[in-house]
Amino acid sequence: MKAPALDYSEGDRLLCSTLVGMVLALLMLAACAKKIDNGPAEKTRMHLETLATILSEHRSKSGELPSAEGLDSIVEIAIGDPTMARILLHDGWGEKIVYRRSSSPILYSIGPNRHDDNGRLDDVVLEVAISK
Repeated sequence: MKAPALDYSEGDRLLCSTLVGMVLALLMLAACAKKIDNGPAEKTRMHLETLATILSEHRSKSGELPSAEGLDSIVEIAIGDPTMARILLHDGWGEKIVYRRSSSPILYSIGPNRHDDNGRLDDVVLEVAISK
C-alpha cells in the first residue's frame, strides 16, 4: 500500500525549521555545559559556535542579520529560555560576548585579560560564515 503524499504548507516548513534550529542550539548549549571542565577558553569557543549557528539560521529565515542590540532577543527566541540565553551570551570568564555586524560578522570574547582588544591579542574570535 502506497503512503499518501504529504502536503506541507510554508508555515509548517517554517515551524519545522525553527524547531530543528532550537533543538540544535539546545544540544550545543548542553555540550557547552559538559565542556566546562576544559576551561573557559573551550567554553567560550562553544558559545561562539552556538551563537554563529543561531545567527546563520536567523539570516537564512529573515534574509538579514540582527543589529548588535538585537542579538540578545534573537538568541532568547532561538533558545526559548531567558536564563540559558543569558548564559550563552557570556564567555567563559563571565563577560558579555561581542557581536560586530558587518559584511563578515564577527563574534568574539574579550578573553582572559577582560579587556576589549577589538578581536586581537588574547580575544577569542569567530568570524561568522553566513550563507546567503
